[in-house]
Amino acid sequence: MTYSHFWTSVPGWFNHVRTFNLILDMIPNNFVFAEIGTFMGRGLSYFTVESLLRMKSGEIYAIDTFQGSEEHLNENSPHFIPALKEDVNFLLKEYKKHTSDIREYITTIQNESTVAAKSFRDEYFDAVYLDGAHDYKSVLEDLESWYPKLKQDKILLFGDDWGWDTVRRAVEDFVKDKDQLKIFITEPNEYLITNLELN
Repeated sequence: MTYSHFWTSVPGWFNHVRTFNLILDMIPNNFVFAEIGTFMGRGLSYFTVESLLRMKSGEIYAIDTFQGSEEHLNENSPHFIPALKEDVNFLLKEYKKHTSDIREYITTIQNESTVAAKSFRDEYFDAVYLDGAHDYKSVLEDLESWYPKLKQDKILLFGDDWGWDTVRRAVEDFVKDKDQLKIFITEPNEYLITNLELN
């Protein structure tokens, strides 16, 4: 089957193709990848199709409550989604609709991020992308939960919304006592935590 990109037709904020390309450049064939906070599947659609176009195969996990985060439920937030007030399954339905053509390549886990992390053994993943709830506590909990799940010889822990003060503080606090880790800004608003040296 021939695939072509359709991610721009999926609602959401993802537009950081360069960062996802970097992830795909750095992970092996037969990779294991998780996206934490999938929303309607815009970023995951790009990653999945791009991996198919590169003929890279692997396990792809989409992990989300599909209940929305605080910013989606707060009527005063610019990211408020009124449909979630009427239908708690709105995001899940939209996600399934938008990813229907690639669902065979994705394992979807509807759960809290930190709970889902416990179902995987340590050092299982080649890369994890964090884009869940953006408050300080949630970001720090995601980092602490998913870091041990990465293969420790090549840490690739990416994330979104570096411009949010809560995200940036959580990331900086997480790495401050881990001398082996560095933070790289891969493009505006995107960060990478790694133990590798990047050019």
